[in-house]
Amino acid sequence: MSKQISPTGQKPRVKIVAIAKDEAAYIPEWVHHHLYHGFDAIDVYINRTTDNSMAVLDCIHQRYPQVRGRSADWIDLCPAGAQNCLQYIVYASALDEARQSGEFDYLLFLDIDEFWTPKSLKLSIQDVITANPDADTISFGWINAFGQKQAFSQLPQRIKGKINPLVKTLVKLTANVSRVGYHFPELRDGKSVMADGDTFRADPNLREGLHPDLQHLRPVMVIHRLFRSPMEYVSLLHRGRPSDELQLKLNRGGYNVAIGREVCFELNKKNYAEYDVHRRQFIEGLDIQQELEAGREFVQQRYHKTLAHVQTVPRKYFPDLFRVFRGCTRAEYKALTDAIVNSKKLQRCKDADELIELAKEIEKSDVKVAYHVWLLASELRPRGPLIRKRVAEYADLDLQAGIRRSDLFGQQAE
Repeated sequence: MSKQISPTGQKPRVKIVAIAKDEAAYIPEWVHHHLYHGFDAIDVYINRTTDNSMAVLDCIHQRYPQVRGRSADWIDLCPAGAQNCLQYIVYASALDEARQSGEFDYLLFLDIDEFWTPKSLKLSIQDVITANPDADTISFGWINAFGQKQAFSQLPQRIKGKINPLVKTLVKLTANVSRVGYHFPELRDGKSVMADGDTFRADPNLREGLHPDLQHLRPVMVIHRLFRSPMEYVSLLHRGRPSDELQLKLNRGGYNVAIGREVCFELNKKNYAEYDVHRRQFIEGLDIQQELEAGREFVQQRYHKTLAHVQTVPRKYFPDLFRVFRGCTRAEYKALTDAIVNSKKLQRCKDADELIELAKEIEKSDVKVAYHVWLLASELRPRGPLIRKRVAEYADLDLQAGIRRSDLFGQQAE
């Protein structure tokens, strides 16, 4: 484990609180990573989960009793308004519980795809606290890490991604917190710093974000592994609840698409080799292979469900699908375009104006699919001037998947 040094000899006690949904495939690596860096305890709250996450956590708890799986399903007994505040409720409850217990000094709220990561891989969370003993909160910059080709890959030694204005924040339990936050709490008063001691300043337009002048790499960053791999990204697009109007999440910008400046956060090579050996030994020692394989199988099955549900998306959302699937592999993109071209919802449309507007939106992403929609519109309105123009433009071209109209005719193409 990382060294734990305090000038007073009294090691600060730090707990992580996380909320997980269907993340059994990732929990062992994530737990190891944070125990390795000195965190004393981890509580993972499971909510709306259909995979074997709790079984995985139970296995870990048997070897590491400081790691607990806890249910947050009771929140779904509350009215809808409260259910929508699940994270706030769990965080506020955990903060109060930690204060009452007197067992811990600090709390950090993380997700299972977020890794508190020192560049040296030797620095511990206690080292950071010791360097900032008077701080009520210590915030860590956020990197949206690009995905890797191979599914279920471990945290890489060279982490490429985009630095994000958001932060994740360690909170001292004596801090005068007026309201918990996803990324940064509201304080009535107190001292807030970054990991390297710089005073925290919020982005004027984003309260839980970091001021642009402070958005740069530091010795410790939180690595947000939201993409992982193309297969895992597509798998996570599935909502998983039949009650949802749409079975797919359409609020994504695409695979490896994120805001911010591109950066490379390279971990110490020698220490990474040591860390990786320890990671493998940790997971092997859990004797959890069967549960881990079940968790990965769940992710793969959900991937196939995502592709199957593309066909159920109302046609007005087709342009959104192109945005969401941007950057995925040819296999996923072909599944998307085949589903749209063969969509019964599209074939049954009898409104030429709707098809025209849809084709105009789709050709911003893929003229080959848009051409198919223009042909359907021409069947309903064969003499339409714009329809005839578009069909004539595309008819003699060798249209390739993923080519936009602007690629063919320039940004000002009508």
